[in-house]
Amino acid sequence: MTLREFLLQNAPRDEMRRRQCREEWSAAIDRLLAQLRAWLTEAGSAELLDLEPLEFDRREQGLGAYHIKGLAIHFGERTVKVVPVGRMVLAHLGPYAEAGHENAEGRVDITNGAYKYFLYRKLTDAGEQWLVRDDQSDIRLLDREQFEAILTDLLS
Repeated sequence: MTLREFLLQNAPRDEMRRRQCREEWSAAIDRLLAQLRAWLTEAGSAELLDLEPLEFDRREQGLGAYHIKGLAIHFGERTVKVVPVGRMVLAHLGPYAEAGHENAEGRVDITNGAYKYFLYRKLTDAGEQWLVRDDQSDIRLLDREQFEAILTDLLS
């Protein structure tokens, strides 16, 4: 028996589930960050900004410890950070809730340190969507226009 076979045979099922969940969450963040970069490029803004990859260490109940990527967006002296908060969050999706998919399955903050926008992941059998909310407005779909408005607000 190889070491891998031994580990797979003897690994607690919960640990295998946690590992799969961590990997799925990390892949979702990678897709989100790629989308944000693509929107900046499409808007012709990428060359005016300095994009810095970030890494975070997280520990979540039900997931354990893991590393996850983030992004710093620098514009002169100002910086906005895209910070994954966690996969396991308590947030109702409001008007975007569907039967069996009422709550967010992940949260990412976009912040300048003083003010935050909250991104919530909606995960259904049809795929994944990101929604955005701040303290002054209702939850809405995240798209390029919303992302540009968030950056304009946080960089001003």
